[in-house]
Amino acid sequence: MPTNSQHISQDTYGTDHPGTIFALSELQPLDDDLFARTAEDLASKLGSLGEPGAEAQHLTESWQHIADVGWGGLLVPEELGGGGFALSFAALAAQALGRHGVVTPFLETAVVAPVLLRQATGTLRDDLLAKVAAGDVIVPISSIDDQMRFRASAVVSAHRDDTGQVLLSGRVRVPFGAMASGFIVIVDVNEEPQLAFVERDAAPLSDAGTADDPDLAVLDLDGVALPPDRLMSLSASAIGGVSVALALLDAYLVGAMSRATELTTSFVEERHQFGKPLSSFQAVRHHCADMYTSVVQSRLLCRQAIGAVASGERDPLPFFAHAAIAEKVLSTADLAHQLHGGVGYYRPYYLERITRGAYRATRLLCSTELVRDYCVSHLAGTTNPFNSVLGKLSNPAHITVDW
Repeated sequence: MPTNSQHISQDTYGTDHPGTIFALSELQPLDDDLFARTAEDLASKLGSLGEPGAEAQHLTESWQHIADVGWGGLLVPEELGGGGFALSFAALAAQALGRHGVVTPFLETAVVAPVLLRQATGTLRDDLLAKVAAGDVIVPISSIDDQMRFRASAVVSAHRDDTGQVLLSGRVRVPFGAMASGFIVIVDVNEEPQLAFVERDAAPLSDAGTADDPDLAVLDLDGVALPPDRLMSLSASAIGGVSVALALLDAYLVGAMSRATELTTSFVEERHQFGKPLSSFQAVRHHCADMYTSVVQSRLLCRQAIGAVASGERDPLPFFAHAAIAEKVLSTADLAHQLHGGVGYYRPYYLERITRGAYRATRLLCSTELVRDYCVSHLAGTTNPFNSVLGKLSNPAHITVDW
């Protein structure tokens, strides 16, 4: 990569390693640097597993490798077969995947599943956490409602029959469903969310893949009967859990933005027009500066959001940060393709894969408009939503998820 791209990478991350969200001297112990390099190396290999046009094979192989190295259990306690890592490690993994356009259910399964199960009760909880750590279960793509609570991506309801069995009704979209032994599904029971564990053979799974999402399937839960012990209670006010999911989703988006900026900077240096490199034109330089600025701002916002989550405060900062980062991601991706022209959409060129992963991630949990509405409603009831965070951000690298 040209020197100019290397320069951007170093300045953006405050380190000589191009895959680190946090300034190592401020936030991370030395062994975090080793994990960052390992994450970057693994994500780079995953990004080159298959040809960019062979998406289905690439997606399947990528998730299998992630499960094999234990990334599915980064946030799962060690005694249950997980890594028991701090949030910053999961952020480094998410960012590395974003940098290389690796689309997997990492965020849904390795992040959302432990967050949901942390709030669950019952004997099934530990068993499912162990399955999450082994990459053996999948969480159908979840969504967030206007109260910032986890919901199923489609309405799935449950009621008990005369025999005590729990009958489910509804359908949900499932990523990588063929690779799982079961699914953790959010269901509505009398308008209250609960978790249900559905075995792989208990419900039909049909292919619903598209060109953009070739891994998707539909899990048909109509008429599926579960024993009562397959349901677990879930707190309806899981704002803290949503904060974790959004903060690590932002880490993925920051990774995608940084790589798109590096590719674009390299391209405009090498591509010539009218006998001069594109980078010599003022408008092009300004666009590159805007992309670079968005990466720096988003990195700082993401770091503060993870610090707010790690501090344990129920602060709205992660939601404000996500609203800003999601908007910057879309504008950065648009500028990257504008400066590349048609070649940016050529699938064997990795920009298309990276921006497609970013577009998909911005829609993963909720729309930007929904988060904005939540931020506005919060602002209407408080004079300063940042008081509980500013001035006392703790070091997220030393804080683990409180189980």
